[in-house]
Amino acid sequence: MSIVAQLAIGTVTVALTIIMQACFAAIAFSVDDRFTPPRTRTTRFGATLLLAASTIWMLLAITLAAWIWAGLFIVLGAFEALEPALYFATVSLTTLGFGDVILSQDVRLLSPKADVGSRASERCPYRTIGLVGLTEMDWA
Repeated sequence: MSIVAQLAIGTVTVALTIIMQACFAAIAFSVDDRFTPPRTRTTRFGATLLLAASTIWMLLAITLAAWIWAGLFIVLGAFEALEPALYFATVSLTTLGFGDVILSQDVRLLSPKADVGSRASERCPYRTIGLVGLTEMDWA
C-alpha cells in the first residue's frame, strides 16, 4: 500500500475515533446535566462516583476505538486473527508500544496514526466529564 493511501486511511480513522470519543463525552455531559442531582457534585462521595463513572464511560470509548483500529488492521491484511490485531491496537492506543508485535511494511504507517488518535483525544477540552463543579469543590 502506498504511503499516501496509508496516511489517508489513517487520517480518516483518527478522525472517526476522535469524533466517536467526542460523542461519548457529549453523551456524558448530557446525562450529567439531566440526571445528576446538584448535591451529588458537592460531596466527596458523589464527586468520586461521578469521576469513576466518567472514567469507565471514556474507557469504553477508548475500547471501541481499539476495536475500530483492530478491524481496520484485519481488513487491510496486517493481521489474520482478531487477538493480535486487538492487542496491537490497544498497545498502540495506550502509547506503550512494546515492540513484540509489529506491522508489515505495507501498513506500518498506520501504527503512529493509532497513537496520534489516542493522544488527540487525551487533549480534548473535556468539561471534566461528569464533574462540572469538581474543580470548584471544597475538598477540605
